[in-house]
Amino acid sequence: MFITSRVLPEITKKFENNRKLEVRAHDEDVRKYLDSQISNSGEEMLKDHSEEIITRITRIVDGMKYLIQSRTVLYI
Repeated sequence: MFITSRVLPEITKKFENNRKLEVRAHDEDVRKYLDSQISNSGEEMLKDHSEEIITRITRIVDGMKYLIQSRTVLYI
């Protein structure tokens, strides 16, 4: 089973003995995704400002980190 979470101390402590895999989006992946979403949106304003929007969001995202932890069973 895979569990995803932001890196929060109260969560990571519960899974500290489990295997972890850090997954990070590359800037180019983020740019391609945003470009596709903007192109398919049908919104001219978004299309007209797409480069600025994509650049700013890509900087903010900065590869947002996710921690994936393997565990047999998760009880919530």
